[in-house]
Amino acid sequence: MQHYMSVRFIFRPSEAAGTNQPGSIICRITVDKARRKFTTDVSCLKKNWDANAQAVKGTSRAARTNNIKLTAIRDDINEHYLNLERAKEHITADRLLRLYMEKGKVQISMIAAWALWQASRKPLVGITISATSLGKGELRGKRLAAFLESAGQKDITPDEFDEGWCDRFMDWMRVHRAASQNYTNKVVQSVKQFLKWCVKHKHAKKNPLADYSLKFAPPATPLFISKPELDLLATYPFVSEALRKVADVFLFQCYTGLAYADLKRFNAKQDTQIRGGRCCIIMTRQKTAHSTGQEAIIPVLNRTEALLARYGETLPVPTNQVYNRMLKEVASIVGMSQKITSHVGRKTAGRLWLDEGVSMPAVSKALGHKNVAMTERIYVKVGEELVQREFERVYGKQKPDKAA
Repeated sequence: MQHYMSVRFIFRPSEAAGTNQPGSIICRITVDKARRKFTTDVSCLKKNWDANAQAVKGTSRAARTNNIKLTAIRDDINEHYLNLERAKEHITADRLLRLYMEKGKVQISMIAAWALWQASRKPLVGITISATSLGKGELRGKRLAAFLESAGQKDITPDEFDEGWCDRFMDWMRVHRAASQNYTNKVVQSVKQFLKWCVKHKHAKKNPLADYSLKFAPPATPLFISKPELDLLATYPFVSEALRKVADVFLFQCYTGLAYADLKRFNAKQDTQIRGGRCCIIMTRQKTAHSTGQEAIIPVLNRTEALLARYGETLPVPTNQVYNRMLKEVASIVGMSQKITSHVGRKTAGRLWLDEGVSMPAVSKALGHKNVAMTERIYVKVGEELVQREFERVYGKQKPDKAA
């Protein structure tokens, strides 16, 4: 929509007694028929004001300085108008005045704005975001603050954190935090989300990283526990009862594919239902509860029932830090070939089901993945083995060529 916009300067006489007192120059912004005024810091005698030329008369140093100020005011307001017009945003005299008046204000720093962003998200925990997401935001904010302080830029504003600074931040994460490429990218994704919030809440005029692209490295080959090792873990005579419990919790993960956050809140009475004549664990994954609401549907097998019978409705799940530390000790005692973590337990479940003949779509649903493609990416090697196995089942093994 085209608007009529003008910027005009008007002489306002001084209210002081006497005719030789300088008066103020008023700036009047007109958009269509609406007008808004403000007093500039330019003043002059009435005889020295040229209303037609919209300038102070003369070539003195004071006159030149005042005219430069008036030109700068006109240029700034015109720039705001053109920016709004290009963006096809609503233009009013009030808005142009506010944009001009706010230009000289000191903007909030990145660090201070991040604290405000986190404070705005805190009441939403359990509604639109999880406590885990909030915790990640706090940690990533600390990483960003540490980088800015190390670079002597703790007062940098959201508008100033451009692609060049983002490149430096990513290098700092890789070198000083020994972070992986993919983790660093996830941190930058949070920064981009934060800058988008800053624009929305008027802490920044633009998102300087709006077009910043990220390249993720291919995911590492997931670690799995073999079936013989799982059997060994299930029957190993641990001397410590605490280690036996941790081993059983890990086995429960390997049998159900529950992530640690879901394992921690699992309650057999609340989270199991009879579906199709079989008892199933049905849980909305905490990771996706506030985004896709993806549900995991996991049939309870005999091996899972045995563990539930041993521990009742809830499992003795320690804190994540203690859990992974004790799993390291369990693996060492049993003599397992690799380090085990709670995440290895979840991945092992999918591998175990696929090896036992469960289809990829069914495994995807049981794990609560958004789609089968996600499952296939994780179990790409397993998928290749399944293709070979299925073809051998249907067509038999390939006979070796006879020597000529």
